[in-house]
Amino acid sequence: VERSPSISYQDKGATYLVQPSDSQLELILVNVTLVNHRSATVSMFIDNKSAELSGTGGKAYRPIDPFLQRVSSSDLNDLPLTVSPFIWGVSEFPKDFKINGWLVFEIPKGAPLREFRWEQVDILSVSVLEK
Repeated sequence: VERSPSISYQDKGATYLVQPSDSQLELILVNVTLVNHRSATVSMFIDNKSAELSGTGGKAYRPIDPFLQRVSSSDLNDLPLTVSPFIWGVSEFPKDFKINGWLVFEIPKGAPLREFRWEQVDILSVSVLEK
């Protein structure tokens, strides 16, 4: 889990910037690895209902769509943290295959985090360790 005021990424030759929707928020980046050990093929649709970050007091935060909440950054000379790939949208992977990528969340600046909860196929909760 990493905190960042903004992130950048490249998609089809263009560079994009993702920033929080409000100046009182910051971005939280969660690196996720999904592994298929059982099924011939696993199909998932990963969206803002697929995972949740919880803070103290039970406050829950959902991931944002980095492909919708972006602006072109071709004129920026000093890009922020570059992140790629994202886990978002339709993913399909065969048995004994894994995918790895990032989910992006918006939370109030400095808010403490307690738990990451994955809610696709099986539910999994893990404690949050920040870098």
